[in-house]
Amino acid sequence: MTIYDHVFPLGLGTNRFPLSSLATEQEIEQSAEIVLQALNMGVNYIDTAMPYSNGHSSEVLRRALQRTSRPYRITTKLSSRLKTADAAQKSVESHLAALGIDHASDLMIWSIFSYAEFQEIMRPGGIYEGALQLKAQGIVDHLTFSVHASPNDMMQILKEHVFEGMMLSMSVLNATSMKPVLDYAAKEEIGVAVMNPLGGGFIPQKKEQFSFLCNDQEHSIIQAALRFVKSCPAVKIVVAGPASLQELTEDVEAFSSACSESAAQRQKRVFANLFELEEFCTGCRYCEPCPQGIPIPTLMQSRNALLFEPPAAYRCTDPDTLKNIQVFKRLNFEYSYLPETSENPCIRCGACEGRCTQKLKITEHLADIYKRMQRSSYSLEARRNRLDRLLHAKRYQKVAIWPGGTAYATFVVKSYRDFFGEPPFELVYFNSSPALYGQVIDGCQIYSPDDLAMVKPDCVLVISYTYQKEIAQALEKYDGFTFDILKLHTEHDVPWLY
Repeated sequence: MTIYDHVFPLGLGTNRFPLSSLATEQEIEQSAEIVLQALNMGVNYIDTAMPYSNGHSSEVLRRALQRTSRPYRITTKLSSRLKTADAAQKSVESHLAALGIDHASDLMIWSIFSYAEFQEIMRPGGIYEGALQLKAQGIVDHLTFSVHASPNDMMQILKEHVFEGMMLSMSVLNATSMKPVLDYAAKEEIGVAVMNPLGGGFIPQKKEQFSFLCNDQEHSIIQAALRFVKSCPAVKIVVAGPASLQELTEDVEAFSSACSESAAQRQKRVFANLFELEEFCTGCRYCEPCPQGIPIPTLMQSRNALLFEPPAAYRCTDPDTLKNIQVFKRLNFEYSYLPETSENPCIRCGACEGRCTQKLKITEHLADIYKRMQRSSYSLEARRNRLDRLLHAKRYQKVAIWPGGTAYATFVVKSYRDFFGEPPFELVYFNSSPALYGQVIDGCQIYSPDDLAMVKPDCVLVISYTYQKEIAQALEKYDGFTFDILKLHTEHDVPWLY
């Protein structure tokens, strides 16, 4: 028995509600209707977090939950970046207050990227201790975690037996590499929920290439992809984030309508077709070990994205950068792998190719991946050099981050601290969202654009990957006082955080 055994197989994700950054009353009501319809259709697991849907998911859920008597279980999340038990307590209390409830079924420690990060969470006085206190107080019932780490690190965390459930990113794209993790979770009766069952939207955008997901009676790639993930014995909940009532209906029907194929039959059929894809790495791991310590399965499975035309993303128009975004999104988000440098350590010994069941040109593909890393500035060294050039080597006294108060801003500031220690300058945040004005995030206040003349930063570091150009151009027209305008990203970069 797991904590998710009696939950409807589809979970409601709340990060894709049809909301703009300023969220009109009509948009909030429209999104609340999606929640109500989901509950009426039998969905009873809600996955949410404070930043979801441009920071408005809590208001949407608060309105919806006040209007229903349907049973549900809901997550509240603790950022793995928090440091203390006290911070954990305050974070959960704040989130529950925003949701208009005083109790959550599940407390999830959110986005653990490595076993080392897990160990930090578990230290005395850390946030796991705070989570235990919240459970003892009856504020939450179960402790779970979400993870974006390597399969080996996931296994290490599970073997500590400190969580009752887990959420991981899984789709047909990485199902083979996740199998050992899922098998262990099933053996130990740890509940598993899956996010990104559609490969971050990649699968439905490539219907022709993934048509093998459907059996003879199926016509919806989305439903077939959801059913495939649920066919894994350990998986109890598949979380999808509908942006409309139409999407919600399609998602729910994947598990409420009859299916002519058993879970075992689906697994066998899909994997057989998957292994026939030309140049596709199945993640069998027979290529290991590498004498140079290269994580070959991780790199090669991420490289699978190059076998398909990349979907539109981040308003990017350069075809090669779009491909790199897909490769490094998987490498970063699913495997939490960022190399120290982008130099290729491969010595072309050929041992991996001799063991590869798919007869892939591994050394050639590795060389291409590392070239893409160099062009995309995808390495710790490249990021360290970037922040050194922009901030650390300067003598700024007050640095503004725009947009601040976001997960991206927190990540960039944490990266600076990891590289150089505590900043020798004062940090302030600017954001265009009125909902954030006056808030203090990690000791940094969030200001309105109208406050530029009052705050008077020495520079503004524009960190938005999607809107960097527009924000910088708007700042260039500002004539209240003089400040340096810095851009975090260069032309061929991929995002630092997905």
